[in-house]
Amino acid sequence: MPSRPLLPILLALALLLVGRGVAAAQDFTRVSGDPAVSDDRYSEGSAWGDVNGDGYDDLFVPHLFSDKTNLLFVNNGDGSFTQVVDGPVVTDNGSSTGGSFGDFDNDGDADLFVTNYFDQPNFLYSNNGDGTFVRVTEGVLVNDPGFSFGASLVDYDQDGWLDIFVVNGAFTDDGA
Repeated sequence: MPSRPLLPILLALALLLVGRGVAAAQDFTRVSGDPAVSDDRYSEGSAWGDVNGDGYDDLFVPHLFSDKTNLLFVNNGDGSFTQVVDGPVVTDNGSSTGGSFGDFDNDGDADLFVTNYFDQPNFLYSNNGDGTFVRVTEGVLVNDPGFSFGASLVDYDQDGWLDIFVVNGAFTDDGA
């Protein structure tokens, strides 16, 4: 019988092997022709969240350069998506690198936080409960320009409100 310190390692190894078997047994099909996979924007991230409360995860795709806007696709529930063309999420211009869905205002809807690069402030969008959003313009979270790469959401202090960790960085002239 293995000693106690070895038991967690053996359990983790067993889960890893079982997990690999499950992933290896799945078949994946390349999707083409859907608007969600056929756009030519330069994107470095994506985020999934149910923006309209229908039980299907919708897709947010940021665009790094401000020559084009970010994308939001509503899941039709049949394996296809419809591109959202109105509202601040897809009309605001920024150099966006990532997005994170979470319920920032505790109203039960998936709000969206978008990280921006090139010394631009980040975006926070409050979900109206019907899949439309309003941009939040007050507070340090959306008025502190930086070089943000991404963000993680968790209720770190367990007070019932999401906390956010924003990753910032920049390149210097010496390549560092």
